[in-house]
Amino acid sequence: MTDAAIKPRLDMMQCLRDTLLAGLCALVVFGPIVGVVLKGYSFNLAPGRVAMLVAIVMAGR
Repeated sequence: MTDAAIKPRLDMMQCLRDTLLAGLCALVVFGPIVGVVLKGYSFNLAPGRVAMLVAIVMAGR
């Protein structure tokens, strides 16, 4: 009965590492898809949209 009552301790360094890894994965996925906006034969970079999506993923993680 005592094993079920013991809660694991929250490791902040592990949480921070996990959050940064999720942000890096989101940057790799969302960077080329959302960050490059094609306009005819040229392209415009939109780093603000990518940063917003990465921040949302990191906050959710």
